[in-house]
Amino acid sequence: MPKSKAIECESCKTLIDFKDAIQCQCCIEEDDNSEDDYTYKHLYCMKCTEICNACKERGCKNCVTYACSDCGYDMCKFCRYADIKCGCYGKCYRCYININRGSEGWPCYECKMWYCDHCRPYDNPCKECGPDSESDEK
Repeated sequence: MPKSKAIECESCKTLIDFKDAIQCQCCIEEDDNSEDDYTYKHLYCMKCTEICNACKERGCKNCVTYACSDCGYDMCKFCRYADIKCGCYGKCYRCYININRGSEGWPCYECKMWYCDHCRPYDNPCKECGPDSESDEK
C-alpha cells in the first residue's frame, strides 16, 4: 500500500492523499475481478461518500442514496434491494408494539424515541412529545 501518494477522487476529480481516500465497498462487490488481481479502485474523497444507515458501510453517492425522503434514511443499493425498512418503522419505546410513521405514532425529533399514540400523552418523560404530568396537558 502506498504511504503518501496523491490520487484523484473518482467522482469529483479532486486530488486527495491516498491515506484519506475511501474505497466504495458496493462498487468493489460489483466488480468481477479475481482476488489475485487486487488493485486500488473506486477511491473517493469524504465529500463524495455517504454512510448507509442500515449496514453502516461507507460508499460512493451513486451506491448510497436516499431510501426514504420522509425520514432522510440513506441506504446502499444492497440494503435497499434486501427490503430493509427505513427509519419510518420502529417499536414503541413503552409498550413495544410495531409502529410506523403516519399510523400509530412518530419518532420524536427531540428525544429520538418512538412513542405510540397511546403512550405519548401518558407516562412520557419527553417534554417535546409528551407532557410531564396531567397538569401540563391542555
